[in-house]
Amino acid sequence: MRCASVLPRQIRAAATASAQAAPLVFLGHGCLLTAGSARRLHRAQSFVPHVRRLAIVWPCQSHHIGTISAERVFWSRGLQQCGHQARFSLTAARAGHRRETHPPGHMRVSRRHAASAGIMPVLDTLQSVGIFAAKAYGVLLVAIFFLQRKLIFMPSGTLADPKAQGGDPVVITLPAGPEPRAERRAAAFFPPRLPKGPVLVFFHGNADQVGWGPAFLGIYFKDRYGLGLYGVEYPGYGLAQPGSPNEANIYAASEALLHYLQDVLGVEPEQIVLVGQSIGCAVAVEMARRGFGSRLVLLSPFTSLLDMSKALYPFLSPALRLLPFMLLDKFDNNAKVKSIGMPSLVVHGKEDEVVPFSMGQALSKQLPNAQFLPVPGVGHNDILDREDVLQEMAKFCLSSESGGKKV
Repeated sequence: MRCASVLPRQIRAAATASAQAAPLVFLGHGCLLTAGSARRLHRAQSFVPHVRRLAIVWPCQSHHIGTISAERVFWSRGLQQCGHQARFSLTAARAGHRRETHPPGHMRVSRRHAASAGIMPVLDTLQSVGIFAAKAYGVLLVAIFFLQRKLIFMPSGTLADPKAQGGDPVVITLPAGPEPRAERRAAAFFPPRLPKGPVLVFFHGNADQVGWGPAFLGIYFKDRYGLGLYGVEYPGYGLAQPGSPNEANIYAASEALLHYLQDVLGVEPEQIVLVGQSIGCAVAVEMARRGFGSRLVLLSPFTSLLDMSKALYPFLSPALRLLPFMLLDKFDNNAKVKSIGMPSLVVHGKEDEVVPFSMGQALSKQLPNAQFLPVPGVGHNDILDREDVLQEMAKFCLSSESGGKKV
């Protein structure tokens, strides 16, 4: 705020003589009362507790008056604007006392505008809170962007030996390259008892590893149904260490291990049944899209990682709609399954607390040759605990030997 350096003698005399007058602010030609100066005036006004408003005197110019009205009404409940350079009056207002005289040509803020001043501090507070929330949301998005793979992939710190559960599997570990510290690829193979019998290539769920779930299933399917099982490990999980889990690395390791199964272990492509659980469904779908396998089984599948992120973390939905590239790993099953024509079985628990049941339904509808098996009373992590689910899987795998009979 810029104040006039020379004030008329009458103004100086009147301001000195009137102890009851409101604080005065004298503005010269071209003066504008900015928001910053209004705040300083508001703080100055607090030193005079009995004063309810300020009297502002300046040469009467309409555009100045408009500026003062817009800015000062935020801070004063009853702003008086007095005009004319030579003729003016002081305005005083105390509790229970009011004395006003107005010169010709004076302008006042209406009662409606004065009343609206009471809500302006609330709006200012809300604006400050909104700015703070926006900044905090931005910081959260940046943190999630850099930490997202640690939030998505959760390998266990415990190493499980696939042979510990019995069954005498063939454990395969292969270097991903000639470098000494190259990533490792790992798998466990339970050969089928049936000659040229089906082999389930199992892509496990998150937080699992070949030495746990796949090792148990390998023994179960071999002993009960004579089926083989080939558990594929993800980079950075279990035996596949060192390794960095991400979508591209998991696909590359899985493809290399499938080639090893066919070229080295002698399993025919027609014997291979691709089986995925949870995040492993995305790997099974991608391998089917690349031409591996003769049948496909999906346990608790999701449509895409983008849809899962929105379902699990709704506060990320606005950002992911505007900036979908922030998600580094897509696992977009919904965009891939339309091109997969092999017989497929989709199994989903109706009480799934992680992946919505509706995603399994939607994905089964997109697959051209799929059967959908809903399982009542089953959640996400206990779907393979049900004997009837394992029986349906075995029937589906063996049906390839009888002309593709449906379950």
